[in-house]
Amino acid sequence: AYYREKNYKFCSFLDGDKRGCQKQHIETIKKALETRLDHTDELFISMMQKRLKYLPGTTWPEKHLIEELKNDAKFEYLISWGISDDEIKSYCTEALQAGEHNEFHSLAQNLGKDRNSVFDDVCKQYAITHKDIVDDLGKQIEELLDNHE
Repeated sequence: AYYREKNYKFCSFLDGDKRGCQKQHIETIKKALETRLDHTDELFISMMQKRLKYLPGTTWPEKHLIEELKNDAKFEYLISWGISDDEIKSYCTEALQAGEHNEFHSLAQNLGKDRNSVFDDVCKQYAITHKDIVDDLGKQIEELLDNHE
């Protein structure tokens, strides 16, 4: 939509497991734009390669977050859950067995908490324990949105 409006300050983040399909994603975008391309094929591909980013990990985001949480040494942000580190790890193991995109539902159910609040807590924990990755994502977004290309 931004491209069609000639506003090139945009970026898109896809799941980490989609990283190897960038060429197909660019082709899909190009087909969706039909005749509204404002750039040559080369420039369009270059623009999209810069703007299509991927979330950390090599799997879908829920699985990546739960795997990283399970591997954390400290659960400083999750103290409000009121359970031991061993229980958190056990719940993570169970959540990973719940199947694709069901991880947070399982974790929330075991904790007796709302899925969205559990997701928020895990993301905040991730931001603490993976500060460099989160900061890098923020930097990429800023650079793309400040770019006047």
